[in-house]
Amino acid sequence: MHRQSKSYLIVGQGIAGSLLAWHLMKAGHSVTIVDQHHHESSSMISAGIINPITGQRLAMTPQFDVFLAQSRKTYSQISAELRIDLFVPKPIIRVLRSAEELARCYDLNTTSAAKPYIAGIHKPGHYGVGIHDPYGTLTIAQGGYLQTQLLLTSLKKYFLAKGMLIDECLAYSDLILTNNRVQWKSLTFDAVIFCEGFKANKNLWFKNLPYSFAKGEMLKIEFESASLPDAILCQQQWCLPTQKGTYLAGSTYDRANINTIATPEGQSTILKGLNDFIPSKVRVIEAYAAVRPVMLDQKPVVGMHPAIPTVGIFNGFASKGILWAPYYAEMFARTTLPPLIR
Repeated sequence: MHRQSKSYLIVGQGIAGSLLAWHLMKAGHSVTIVDQHHHESSSMISAGIINPITGQRLAMTPQFDVFLAQSRKTYSQISAELRIDLFVPKPIIRVLRSAEELARCYDLNTTSAAKPYIAGIHKPGHYGVGIHDPYGTLTIAQGGYLQTQLLLTSLKKYFLAKGMLIDECLAYSDLILTNNRVQWKSLTFDAVIFCEGFKANKNLWFKNLPYSFAKGEMLKIEFESASLPDAILCQQQWCLPTQKGTYLAGSTYDRANINTIATPEGQSTILKGLNDFIPSKVRVIEAYAAVRPVMLDQKPVVGMHPAIPTVGIFNGFASKGILWAPYYAEMFARTTLPPLIR
């Protein structure tokens, strides 16, 4: 049975809004996006890392294979249609901090979920003198990073060329809502979906959700003397080689100062963490800050308002937006006005 096409107004063109718009459009729906530059979006300064084994406890991301399959499919489709290369495959080298972490690696290598993503558990010095690794390293396979700025700027041009994107700041007071229609100015839609990132805490319909936003800072740097493998390197901090010979490095996690201002304290935290496993002098080229749209339970919030069926939200993807958003966007697009997932 053919599903009826609907018209959607999407507020926000970060990773979440862009991928939701893409999947809705490809599912045959009509889409209009409203966004004014999205200059404070965490998406624009995201490193875009996809890593199956993360965190201080070296935890396997639940259902990683499912999310990875959909993200590869989505980014491959966008890359082919826009004629750009979005995803950069890179091994991920986790520099171990203790004998306990080393033991955890060997335990992981016995599990069916993690084993396909473990490329090697190496003794100290395996990657040369550029890395300080007294407990050795874990090399993680099938990782890499998405060029998020390239994705967003390319999709912006694509949406503009199709007449889908309006460069404007939407005022909530301009929306007229009923149980079956949404009117914004002279335009009428079946639903409005808010993809506003951390600005959702001001949203009239979703401001009381359990948000737990976290500010993150990131640096663009150059190492003065380090000889490093062509890989994403991580410990408490991470760094990845860009295609321009520099590195991106991060990050911090600050729940007390929810703003987009880069600070000396954030820079110091990142550089100190890097120096623990890359003992080289660093030149800082640029500093960035953004606010991650995190929910208290670390899960995204996706679907329609329980009392107003024409108002929806697609948010809360935190630092896993690059991995999670394609899956949830595809799910949203094939489910007519899905109920709120919490």
